[in-house]
Amino acid sequence: MAKILVLMLLVEFFLVFGWFLSSSSSATASVLPNPSSSPNSIDPLIIHQEFENFITEYGKNYTTEEERSKRFQIFTKTFNYIAEFNRTRGPNTTFDLGINFFADLDDDELEKFCGDLPVSDSDEDYVRDDEEEERNMYNMTDQLPASVDWRSKGAVTSVKDQTSPACGGCWAFGTIAALEGLVQIRKKKLVELSVQELIDCVEGSSCRGGYPDDAYEYILENQISSEEFYSYVGFKHTYCANAITKREAKIDQYEQVPQGNELALKRRVAAQPVTVGICSDKAYYTYRRGVFSHDCPGGRTAKLNHVVAVVGYGTDAHGTDFWIIKDSQGTNWGERGFMRMKRGVGLRRIARYAFYPVIVEF
Repeated sequence: MAKILVLMLLVEFFLVFGWFLSSSSSATASVLPNPSSSPNSIDPLIIHQEFENFITEYGKNYTTEEERSKRFQIFTKTFNYIAEFNRTRGPNTTFDLGINFFADLDDDELEKFCGDLPVSDSDEDYVRDDEEEERNMYNMTDQLPASVDWRSKGAVTSVKDQTSPACGGCWAFGTIAALEGLVQIRKKKLVELSVQELIDCVEGSSCRGGYPDDAYEYILENQISSEEFYSYVGFKHTYCANAITKREAKIDQYEQVPQGNELALKRRVAAQPVTVGICSDKAYYTYRRGVFSHDCPGGRTAKLNHVVAVVGYGTDAHGTDFWIIKDSQGTNWGERGFMRMKRGVGLRRIARYAFYPVIVEF
């Protein structure tokens, strides 16, 4: 009788666990916990097994049992957070969350992947009355395409990974992504430019954070090398090697999109990729797929703490407008390193701190 009971328990375990395996589209896809189960009903054995899979997939290495225990506790909270979100989401929710590289990091550690941007929390984000004339001008004179995807036009390089090694250089990645796009648009040649040069050479910036406008100011004065000649290492050197590396690209100026004006941002993205600051949190870092519509706590007063590039926009089959976001968290995050974020509602303060480079001539 005891043997039969054990056998039945094992069969039940593998049936449940099989659901988790089938929920991933590939070996590298993030895990999507069962939306029909509440966190308290998830078998601890399932979470333990998923933690082991997570360690293997992302190459995690915990040097002590104390560290391993700490990471498991954080992983469990993340797993339950995702399960609860996916279980209770409303019928109009258009995205999923899932396990990825960040699942064993707490909120303070996630903050280290970029840093606060110099934007007042009290500033208004949305289009203000004194921008009405500018807004109407865009509506009347601009015949913008319904959708733009600079990836399909060959103006977006491969997704980079600032998580390995961990470096809070999102400000540099977001800046370089926009400039790479513009160089391709103007020169018809896609070249990977040097993120490392910005990390090493922009004064006051590092893997602990920085500002896109400072990065553009540096490029304006010094030009920028290619990734080939100034390769990424994921930490700040004690020297700046720009004097001994070949200059690959220059800019003639850089501009800021009118603050809080998503119409103006759309107009600019129709012409080229744009660097933007956003607010990020646990929901953002655990995004898996779909049109992301979850705002930061605090909404329009949330602090901006992450930098990405907007590389297009469009509308999905359900009529939801979205931005195409290129991040620098590797291809296991989101939709192979990209996110579709709901457009036109001021989500994540996306138009509050947006910059783009200008090249007059080569």
